Amino acid sequence: MSDDVTPDKAQSQWVLALRRLIKSRVALLGTSVLIVFILVGIFAPILAPYNPDRMFYGQETVPPFSKGFFLGTNSVGQDVFSYVVVGLRTSLYVGFGALAIEILIALLVGGIAGYYGGVIDELLMRFADVVMTIPPLILLITAVSMLRVRSLSLIIFFMAFVNWPWMARVVRAEILSKKEEPFVEEGRSMGFSKTYLLVRYIFPTILSPVIVLGTLDVAYFILYEATLSFLGLGDPTSISLGILVSIGRSVLVSAWWVSFFPAVVIFLLVFSLNLMGDGLRDALDVKTKR
Repeated sequence: MSDDVTPDKAQSQWVLALRRLIKSRVALLGTSVLIVFILVGIFAPILAPYNPDRMFYGQETVPPFSKGFFLGTNSVGQDVFSYVVVGLRTSLYVGFGALAIEILIALLVGGIAGYYGGVIDELLMRFADVVMTIPPLILLITAVSMLRVRSLSLIIFFMAFVNWPWMARVVRAEILSKKEEPFVEEGRSMGFSKTYLLVRYIFPTILSPVIVLGTLDVAYFILYEATLSFLGLGDPTSISLGILVSIGRSVLVSAWWVSFFPAVVIFLLVFSLNLMGDGLRDALDVKTKR
């Protein structure tokens, strides 16, 4: 196959993008903070000094930086630091888990719509338009409330479902611009199937906008989960930053740290993802609209 726009040439473009990313201080800052959070999430069971569910009777609302309780305790005597560390792990699991499902749906729907076109394209895009008419968070809250969903795994699936149309449209637009490229025409003349061409030669060349949009979407998913947990619609059995923020509402004046520290972690996590996403967008020269 010709190497005009093939995946081999795409690899050199990724090398150039990586160099541009390294030169961006803002992107490096966001990436560094995110890596630290990911490492904390991975090693959460080791870093958490106590079981976050453990209640220390007689040690309720202990202030931060007290002996034995770095970030204090909440109103039922649970160690806030342990809760935040394990809750961070939950947030990362939710964010990247929902992203994985979203990418699968978007590649499937956007790939079929863009490459095959016709009636299939029309039907899939009209369905995407219907989903897009409702704000994702409103749709998510409505779906979770009406269906009484409380399983974290199902919540993750619903998050991906309310968010996939934007990425699917990006995938479709990229495929429409690539499917007439010379290297695809060469593949057709060599007898390759449409599915093989789509998966082997087109998908690798459209990863840039998918990765950029996906990085930004992880931040949305983390905020969605925190909002659901804050409203009491999350998984009651999971340890979540949003749940801890919600618990702290009743003691906000007397024990501000209960809500403050998990809220700061949510902010920093989302902020680092946005910095990284903006850096990737500039490095990969991708225009995204949301």
